[in-house]
Amino acid sequence: MEKYLDTIGAPLLEDHVTSALSPRQANGGKSILRAGLDDTQIIHFLSITVVRGDDARSIGVQGEYRQPENSFIIIEASVDGGTDRAIDAIAAAMRTELEKMLTEAKVPYKGVSELLRKHHHDVGQGWFSTPGLNYDGTPGMTVQRIKQEAALAEQIEDMLQNRPRGSNALSVIEKVRSKLWDTGEKWAFVEEPAPCLQANGFSSWGYYWGLAKSAIASLAWPFLLVLAVPALIFLLSLAMPEFRARWYEHILTTGLITLALFVIVLAAAAAGYAWLRRREKIDVCDDIAPTTEHVEKLMRRETFGAQNHLAASSIMKPGWFRWLTLRIGFWGAGAIATYGSRPSFLGSTGVIHFARWILLPGTNKLLFMSNYDGAWESYLEDFIEKAHDGVTGIWSNTQGFPRTERLFSKGATDGDRLRLWTRRQQHPSWFWYVAYPKLSLARIRTNAAIRQGIAAARTEADAADWLSCFGSSPRPANALQLEEISTLILGGLGRLRFGTCLFLRLPHDEEESRKWLAGVSNDISYGDHRNASNALVVGFAPSGLRKLGLTGEHLATFPVAFQQGNAAPWRARTLGDIGVDDPEHWLWGAGNQSTDRTAAMSAGTDAGKQVDAVMLIYARDPEQLRKLEQERIDQIEGHHGRVGFRIGFKEIPEPKAAAQRLQREPFGFADGISNPIIRGTRPTTSEDAPHLVGPGEFILGYPDNLGYTPPSPTVAPGDDVFSPAPARICCDNVRTFLSPRQRTGTTWG
Repeated sequence: MEKYLDTIGAPLLEDHVTSALSPRQANGGKSILRAGLDDTQIIHFLSITVVRGDDARSIGVQGEYRQPENSFIIIEASVDGGTDRAIDAIAAAMRTELEKMLTEAKVPYKGVSELLRKHHHDVGQGWFSTPGLNYDGTPGMTVQRIKQEAALAEQIEDMLQNRPRGSNALSVIEKVRSKLWDTGEKWAFVEEPAPCLQANGFSSWGYYWGLAKSAIASLAWPFLLVLAVPALIFLLSLAMPEFRARWYEHILTTGLITLALFVIVLAAAAAGYAWLRRREKIDVCDDIAPTTEHVEKLMRRETFGAQNHLAASSIMKPGWFRWLTLRIGFWGAGAIATYGSRPSFLGSTGVIHFARWILLPGTNKLLFMSNYDGAWESYLEDFIEKAHDGVTGIWSNTQGFPRTERLFSKGATDGDRLRLWTRRQQHPSWFWYVAYPKLSLARIRTNAAIRQGIAAARTEADAADWLSCFGSSPRPANALQLEEISTLILGGLGRLRFGTCLFLRLPHDEEESRKWLAGVSNDISYGDHRNASNALVVGFAPSGLRKLGLTGEHLATFPVAFQQGNAAPWRARTLGDIGVDDPEHWLWGAGNQSTDRTAAMSAGTDAGKQVDAVMLIYARDPEQLRKLEQERIDQIEGHHGRVGFRIGFKEIPEPKAAAQRLQREPFGFADGISNPIIRGTRPTTSEDAPHLVGPGEFILGYPDNLGYTPPSPTVAPGDDVFSPAPARICCDNVRTFLSPRQRTGTTWG
């Protein structure tokens, strides 16, 4: 069945935005609403968001004054069936709540269905369409089918729990079929097409032919029509006898006119390309990090199930030329999805259920709404690594996007800047509904394969493939300034066989904290430390940096993940720290790291578990370690701080003779996967090439694997909070190492 992706944008006055939204902001919405939408059996995803018209980015764009715009209530839905069916289902399921919201927002309307029909927008890439693009990650799959196949897979999995060992696959599937038939699951024996399991059906020639056809149908036809006008005039003129008698003269004239028009079109295209390249070089690209409060507001609504929702609003760059290149970007991204990808995948990315771009009519706002699997971070990583061309072709037409080349190149490959920029474009959803919150796309594809096997498997090989669906889950330079880089970044310290870890609570007095740091700074280990008899590494949590004098303005330049810490509930959910692994049960590190704010970063945790800094001490023998440890304890206690927790390292056995020793990585692995080689840290050979990574993947201030230098935490020269002593600081949560002499030469792993 055909799916309909709908965007409904109803304008409302800015004065009424807050009153319409504040009472009911929640992820997932009320259970009554959810039950009503479940009853429709045709709505896959539905979200309600607000695009605000008072966005400062909309006013005074590059010196151009713009009248403040209306805000818009945006309803985005993916529904089985056409427009009328979708709107009627939404209106019937949400009528009461929508009427209440529209009344509070002072939106005039005669009826909910009429309002939704009036303001719904279809999108396309043609000249007369509302600019936009739809993507469907479950083609041919209805809500009812997805749910039925999920229940079927669970039922079969229960049947297979007690299957006898040694049974051949074909006998197993036959027994399952017999049980399903007896229980009345006869629908499963009807083979239905499953496009999500199919390969890309286009050959190389088919791919290019498809691109050509779509380009002509969407964008190129006016130019081809211009070129065809002389030929059409010539053919029509053949009806006149006097013209027909001298046709050979006129055909030459027609050819010359056509050639002249072709040159004009070509020159216009070249001029447009030159203008694009010029603008790309001077367009302003943002390095502004989103505020911690903004990111928290978004993350509180994330990772409650298998999927997440992203709603973003970006401001178009001014001018008609960007309106043109946006359409080209939409066409390019759509062509990649249609002709260059297998069904249910965008390139090699298979985690997007539904997505839609739309330039909201009458505004300069480009909306992007996506329903995807997994965490936000991994979704953005897919954009960076696997789908950057299409994303760049579209978002490069909006303000502040990372610098692009030739419309489709670079841009989204600048991963760190893309993450910052995307978070700033996002806004929380007032309501979000998922028909099947526990089903990822990978699971939906697996369930479809299970049902297909029941209906079609005939051979032992077919049955073996089917049985494998119940196996394991889908798998899923710069020269370095080594003296400024922590010793641990350069390799393990296995030669120092004894060690301990002290978790410190710094004194509340800023001056005492600085004095303590001054006392240990000269002993902290940097660079190649292989011949030293001991080593010292110090790392700081955000609370520790505050006690050293860093302000909220300083800490805002650090990554949001570091500012919030892993104990924040929304980050704990993303990392899988739930249940017995919940931060509530941690021995340390789950305290309130945000001492200058009223709301705890990790609600419900014990502030007594807070740790401000961690100190790793390494030595060659136990006696030396004992003396060093006591010295460090005396230092912190002498400045009114204390050791909160202590973990002793397991002793490393003495090395065997060189002839008996197996070369292993510092973490005990015999390969380079667990501990890659940072380019520039040591001499390498051609055999090391697969294990090399750019220093920027670990060290801020250096290029990463894609050649970009990630934004670094910064402290203004006049704000040298590390006085009176020049000390190097490392921030443990993200391994961020700062030097007061070179604040941009920092590391982040």
